Amino acid sequence: VTQSIGPKDKSIELFNILGQSVHTIKTVESGNYSEYNVNNLSSGSYILKMITENGSISKKVLVH
Repeated sequence: VTQSIGPKDKSIELFNILGQSVHTIKTVESGNYSEYNVNNLSSGSYILKMITENGSISKKVLVH
């Protein structure tokens, strides 16, 4: 997963289409972008939830 990361981001969580949490990243690196290894996940659609100091945002992502 490659995602644009801001300085106030606290954690990232991936959910499968059924809404089950499948991967959590508690330590988010600051910078223009970060990459995280998700080789343990099957290919398909997931929901990425980023939690920040100001709230959270969710986006649909594809894993190949």
